[in-house]
Amino acid sequence: MNNMKSFWSKVKKHWISIWLVIAVMAFTTVISYAAYTRVTVAKRVISTGEGAGLPFGSDLMSSTVKKIKRMPFSDQNDVPDVPLSVFNYPYPRRSSCGIDETLYDLTVTLGTLDALSEFSPLTGSDITNLGTGYSVIEEQGEQRSFIFGTDDQITHTFSDCSIAGGNYNSNLFTLKFDQAELTAAVPKGYCIKMQAVPADSELPTLTGYVLVRYIKTADSGWSGELENLTANTDYDAFNYIIKGSGKGNFTFKWNANKVAINQQFLQNSDVKFLINDEVVSGNDEFTEDDITKGADGFRTLTIVVDSSKSNRYDVHFYKVNNTQSGSSDYDNTSVASYIPKSTTWSAT
Repeated sequence: MNNMKSFWSKVKKHWISIWLVIAVMAFTTVISYAAYTRVTVAKRVISTGEGAGLPFGSDLMSSTVKKIKRMPFSDQNDVPDVPLSVFNYPYPRRSSCGIDETLYDLTVTLGTLDALSEFSPLTGSDITNLGTGYSVIEEQGEQRSFIFGTDDQITHTFSDCSIAGGNYNSNLFTLKFDQAELTAAVPKGYCIKMQAVPADSELPTLTGYVLVRYIKTADSGWSGELENLTANTDYDAFNYIIKGSGKGNFTFKWNANKVAINQQFLQNSDVKFLINDEVVSGNDEFTEDDITKGADGFRTLTIVVDSSKSNRYDVHFYKVNNTQSGSSDYDNTSVASYIPKSTTWSAT
């Protein structure tokens, strides 16, 4: 009993120190568990990334998603060639590269994709009518090639492809499509399926699908033209319409001896002008007199255009001379020469 009393007496005497020790031990346990949890979560996140950071990747193939690339061509005269690269690192991240040589087989198959993006190899008459328009060329290594339809074959394996190790390296192939895929009113829509299977089973298998299509680009350019004038009508002012698409600099001119530009246009802060190679916004101090008049009486002005912000400007001009109504100085033909049509623009 005396021993127990002595023990509790000591405990009571040093209870603060004992409590602090217990608290520190508990806090350390919490921190260690939290750190362990963070590491575990991090490992789980990394492991779900494409290729899991393993040194094998491609720009047109993937290990985790169904990678379908519809390659656009804006010129029907283009030969629809599509480059395909295979890397010894998890493209596009250069987090690691293969130390040793990377060996793999690349299998290519010609077919179609349905509305649900399901792939089907070609069959029957589609194979025999292919010609030589669809092929794959190994640009590096053994520089092998395969033409789809040869001996009625629509699939081929480039075996033992090799990427040198010790640095960030790659192999290049070219996928060739028939030009009719761009020019035909109803293209066949043939697709090349690619699958790269590495010799090292720890590396991911890569799969992708490529087809080409013609994309008609909208015409770009700006022009300015006098609004249609009704015959035998006496106008006090004239409307000059500038419109177009794209970004760049558009230049127009007017005969300052006959017409004057509306001052409000020059003062509009939403309009930008190119003056002595410097872009300035419209402001109260900018007047027509600040624009040099040439020997022929014309003043020339360049505005900065961007159709994503505005694709039309209406610029008003007024008569300069106090000419009597009906004067031939301002008939339709004369006015059209005072504010001539312009297509002078340069893209930026």
